[in-house]
Order: sequence, then C-alpha cells, then structure tokens
Amino acid sequence: EQSKFKEQLFANVSHELRTPLNGILGMSYLLEETPLESIQKNYVDVIKSSADNLLVIINDLLNLSKINAGQLKINFEPFSTKKFYSDLHGLLNIKAKEKSLSLNFYVSPNIPQFLLGDRTRLYQVLLNLLNNAIKFTHYGQVSLSTNIEGFEKNTVKLKFEISDTGIGIPNEKLSSIFDSFIQVHDSQDFVYEGTGLGLNIVKRLLDLMKGEIEVKSKINEGTTFIVKIPFQIPSDSLILQY
Repeated sequence: EQSKFKEQLFANVSHELRTPLNGILGMSYLLEETPLESIQKNYVDVIKSSADNLLVIINDLLNLSKINAGQLKINFEPFSTKKFYSDLHGLLNIKAKEKSLSLNFYVSPNIPQFLLGDRTRLYQVLLNLLNNAIKFTHYGQVSLSTNIEGFEKNTVKLKFEISDTGIGIPNEKLSSIFDSFIQVHDSQDFVYEGTGLGLNIVKRLLDLMKGEIEVKSKINEGTTFIVKIPFQIPSDSLILQY
C-alpha cells in the first residue's frame, strides 16, 4: 500500500510540475520573438535550455512512476513507417546540426509501409537512444539503421541499430547501464545532464513491448545499441480505419 501511495504521489507531483514549466517554456519562446539586445537573448536562451532539460527530467520521472504503478499500457494501432522516420529525423537533425554531426538513417527497402504497434513508445525508445548518441558524440556521426530480423506469419521482427562515434562507455559500466540512476561521466569527470533514468525507461518500455536491447562500446570510438522488437503487420482494412 505504502509503495502504491508513493507511486501515485510521484505521478501526481510530476504531472503538476509540468503545467507551470510549460508556462515558463511558452513565455520564453514568446519573449525570444520580441526585440532583444544580445545579452537579453543570451539570458532567454539559458531559461529555455534549462526549462527544456527540466521537462526531460520530469517526463522521465512521470514515465517511470507510470511503469512502476502498472499504468502504462502498450497500444496496438497501425502507423506509417515513412512518416515515423521523417518525424524522428526532423526533430533530431536540428540537434545534430548544432553540433556539426551528420545524422544518417538507413531503412531497409523491405520494411512494411505500415506496422501495428505502439508508435509513441517506439518513438520514445529511439528518441532516447539517438538523443544520447548525439549528446555523447562531439564529432563524426550518429546513425540509425533498421533491418528485418525475421518474419513469422503476420509478424515481423525489426532490428534497430543506433551507432555513434562518441566517447564510448567503460567496460565496467556496460553491465549496469540499464539500471536506474546510472550516469555517464567522461574522462574529465564531466557529468552529462539528465536523470540517468533514460536507459532504464528504454529497457522497461522494451520489456512491455516484448523487445530486447544490447550494447557494444569502445572508449573514444563509439557505441552501438541494438534493439529488436516484434511488430504485427496490419491488414489493409485496419489501415483504412486510421
């Protein structure tokens, strides 16, 4: 009972925090559109990026508390793979360009045009992994390749590989990287922003989606996450309903 109450409180508080934070974010975007001196523009940028980081942290906490409370359900709806990838690339390309990184997507031509599954959760998993890749990569590239791992009746198993040319993960950290509150430090002991919950949430979401994840990494050479998730292939009549 005690832990159930704690999870509920956690979820409610996280939710309440988002409302004023969205106000701060909204106002800072509007403020940015007004005539500003360069020093004022710098201040607004700091407010915006701080609020953005805070929103990521709150969303992580909210997701984790929902998973723990058993409130997170996986949806099964048809979605277009083409639109999915263009949305994902559009969002991340801005971040990659800011760091002068090239962002490459490769999608095998035999991937079905429509999949049946939870688009939002898949988006969340890949966004989290690609965001991390961009965050820990200072030069070079970040790439996502999608291939078919296996076919069975009307089910397809997709293999997503997220690779970067970043700082890498030390061997001794690899086994615990999907645990809660693990944060990566680089050789200068710089702690990267975030809750350290991202990969734990990815792992928990994949468990709910009957997916799996593994990681390979070399220090100063880069990291590759390999994610495998089964999806159903929707019938034409089901696609037309959406």
